[in-house]
Amino acid sequence: MCLHIMRLRPAPTLPETTPAANAAAAAASLIMSSETCIILRKELIHLGCIIPPHFILTDIASVTAFQAAITSTSQQSQNSMIATLFDTVTISIYFNAATMLLLRPQLYLTSCLPIDHPVLLSNPDNITHLLSTLSSSITAARCITYINSWILHHTAESTNPTPLRHKIWHEHLFSSFPLFEAALVLWFATCRTRLFWWSAGEIAGGPLCMGLAERRRVRGEVLDVLRTLRELTPLFAMVAPLVVCVEGFVADMERVEETLARGVDLLQGVGRTEDFVEELVIALKTVVVGTTGDDIEYHVEEPWCFLGLLGQEVDGAGVRMMWNSSNEAGWKVFWGQFDG
Repeated sequence: MCLHIMRLRPAPTLPETTPAANAAAAAASLIMSSETCIILRKELIHLGCIIPPHFILTDIASVTAFQAAITSTSQQSQNSMIATLFDTVTISIYFNAATMLLLRPQLYLTSCLPIDHPVLLSNPDNITHLLSTLSSSITAARCITYINSWILHHTAESTNPTPLRHKIWHEHLFSSFPLFEAALVLWFATCRTRLFWWSAGEIAGGPLCMGLAERRRVRGEVLDVLRTLRELTPLFAMVAPLVVCVEGFVADMERVEETLARGVDLLQGVGRTEDFVEELVIALKTVVVGTTGDDIEYHVEEPWCFLGLLGQEVDGAGVRMMWNSSNEAGWKVFWGQFDG
């Protein structure tokens, strides 16, 4: 549906293959046809089928219904539902995070492959596959951000001395990693995915409708994630690098919105900015035990998260951000096969 742009052009002929093109096609096939990922994806879908429905939220409709059910109950009833609420929120965010993690390398192909790439022209099934990947990734990410935004804003209006978000996020600090993954996926989809993958306009609705107004709503959800992560930083130092990175996501998303408001070529994309004054490697700085005062020593390590940026860079406000990990350089070389 969103590849309606292709119908505006004459049927393209496949370009002559080159060693570089063959390498890119092989790389794309490796990502989309990974037997390990296919098996894990089937296992995850099966797991989702056997978890009781009231414990798992896998689409926006189920999240909305869940929120309405909680909001419509009395304060006393809400307090009695806290245990079930914890289970539902925790299972849902980790299940959706697992979906995003399995699909993220495939999601990156929506940035790597131009509309006339042989990988897309030679096999229409690859187009359908990547559309499904994009849709599933967006849906999983927004399930998490919807939950977070509801917890954040619902409890902000509560008179309870211990807000619900403190009971949930503060007692489940590792939930910061699914929150970060959701923010990362939404940043990538809105800032790196080529525009021809999206549906035109927002009338039809659905995860593949990403007009300017919807992009602003998505950025608002990522801002809510940023607010939650900032609240968790004093309790869990491992969150600090994630905060810096999500700040970069938000700045990049706002830049893309401004670019789209000016108008861009749908076949090209929004592009990367070269307007940055420094590079920043996002890392975790730890103190060596037993060193103090003038003799204090630090180690710079890889930040805690699920997968890092997998070779991508974030165009923050005047800063180009990279992830400190031994795997990042290899992933950057891998994606570089699609250049040119």
